Amino acid sequence: MEEWQSQLPETRELASEYEREALTDGLVTAEEHEAGFSAMVRCIGEGGGRVGAPSRDQRGEIADWSAIGDQKVIADCQRRFFDFIQVGFNIALNPDLTPGALMRRMVDCLENAGITYLPADAEEGDLADLMRQVTRLDGDSSGPTAFSRCYEEHG
Repeated sequence: MEEWQSQLPETRELASEYEREALTDGLVTAEEHEAGFSAMVRCIGEGGGRVGAPSRDQRGEIADWSAIGDQKVIADCQRRFFDFIQVGFNIALNPDLTPGALMRRMVDCLENAGITYLPADAEEGDLADLMRQVTRLDGDSSGPTAFSRCYEEHG
């Protein structure tokens, strides 16, 4: 969640005025998520399109949706009313899905597997960098195997 909070200034800059309001406190609630979806549906309808009933997950939250109509209108409405709200809501529900959280889990897993030569800032990079470091620095090939296992468990 801290990583999401640190990205909020940049996210707010890219978000629409409507989305910025939902992102003000850094936490997108279920009510704000539903309201953003409804605003997007209205926008698509005003543009001559139609959105089918969304599928919902076990908590009753919107899991997936589809729309028919002018694809430019659909994309514009999604961008203006739902994109960043959807991201914020998913991160609020699953803070361990952020890239930084994934890297922390991967580095911990590799270290637990005996890969101890990772640089101190390994969590700051991305998966491709981490894989190159493990492959390049490992002389006995246990690194790539450990990387694959850790990625299957945490990726």
